[in-house]
Amino acid sequence: MRFILPTLFLLLINTLLCHNLLAQYRAEKPQNNNLYIDGGIYTKGLFSSVNYERRFFSIRNIHLHLYGKVGLGFIAIQRPDDRCGYGPNASLNFLIGRKTHFLELETGGYLIPELCNNAGLTYLPNYLLGFRYQSRKHSLLLKGFVSLRGLGGGIGLSL
Repeated sequence: MRFILPTLFLLLINTLLCHNLLAQYRAEKPQNNNLYIDGGIYTKGLFSSVNYERRFFSIRNIHLHLYGKVGLGFIAIQRPDDRCGYGPNASLNFLIGRKTHFLELETGGYLIPELCNNAGLTYLPNYLLGFRYQSRKHSLLLKGFVSLRGLGGGIGLSL
């Protein structure tokens, strides 16, 4: 009987410490799902896309998070060939960072049927380096990047 109270006290402390560690771990991971729009300008035209992103896994000790992204994009290329079109895009996104601030590396591309000059399908590769602010508390996602297409940014929701 005399060991019950100290045992319950130690069990309570252990539970509180585990809960605190779990809460810290959850605060360091970005959200599982993101919905956002990207847009930007480059030397020959404009681009934009609506995207859904899903986190596949995280490696906690090096703060690396792998996402898969799918979306629908639009590209308009001015002079000399005046091409434009919209189509699906897909990529893998690597986020490196903690809590709310991340370095973003992306590789993927667009499959664009060129509507303006009826030239058929075109695959446009995309490689991106950027910075992402992703708040768990406010469900906000802001990003800025430089890519093969040019400079751009995005805004969206972390779900």
